[in-house]
Amino acid sequence: MSESYRGFYDLTEDIIQRLKDAGCSVVTFGDVPDYIRSQKNVVTPGAHISPVGFSTNDINTVQLEVFVYDLTTLIKLDIEQSANPIYGENNTVDNLDTCMGIIDRFLRQIQKRTVQINSGGYYRVQSSPQWSSVYETGNVRLSGWIGTINFSLQNYTSACE
Repeated sequence: MSESYRGFYDLTEDIIQRLKDAGCSVVTFGDVPDYIRSQKNVVTPGAHISPVGFSTNDINTVQLEVFVYDLTTLIKLDIEQSANPIYGENNTVDNLDTCMGIIDRFLRQIQKRTVQINSGGYYRVQSSPQWSSVYETGNVRLSGWIGTINFSLQNYTSACE
């Protein structure tokens, strides 16, 4: 396996573990899995990572899109609250708050420092990611935050000559 690819695997494995440590029940990678549609009550809050880009210069750079989500459910309001609803008719605001807390805990682990990986290499976040809110109102009914994070990978040496 080349140095660049080993760094990519090490980076994604580390990011998945750090998102789980930050409070995600499940972290998926690549295509959106079918179980999000069928078992959404047991996999939220969760995160999904999609690779966006990769460049090789003096330093390898990887771009990952991270989507942190939670299940949106309808809230049944009692008669008094129905007359003057404060937060609307679902828990989207709570979802966004929960996901924002997960993102905050996750970014505190990796931002503004060099992160050592078990295989000997290290990575660093290149800039602060911008996060956008996401509302999926179809069959899945998820809401959360999505952002692209740029990572630089350094010091990967191959084990075999």
